[in-house]
Amino acid sequence: MSDKIIFHNLQVRTVLGNDGWERNKPQPLLITAEIYTSIISAGKTDKVYESVHYGVACKKATAFAESDHGLQSLEAFAEGIAGVCLGVTERALAVHIVVRKPRALLHAEYVSIDIFRT
Repeated sequence: MSDKIIFHNLQVRTVLGNDGWERNKPQPLLITAEIYTSIISAGKTDKVYESVHYGVACKKATAFAESDHGLQSLEAFAEGIAGVCLGVTERALAVHIVVRKPRALLHAEYVSIDIFRT
């Protein structure tokens, strides 16, 4: 399984955090997703529906982030994004998700969660 559909640093805003002050307003997150699939058929036929449509994956990830998901941890949020990406089509075989939270720590550019799911 070497083919991937990838989007890098999708910018979303969501309410997320364990502390009350973090949950007062939406915060920026950056999502990178590598969706493992086979693009052989789509490459031969020029039909995007025979692959994973990255536009649909981005829209669904954004909709999830902007929804009232009620999650607090970055870990649970990453799991949710993985589920969304795997649910785009049965052609999505596995996902590698990285979620970055800029300015979460005073002396760090960002914190991140990095997961792989099938």
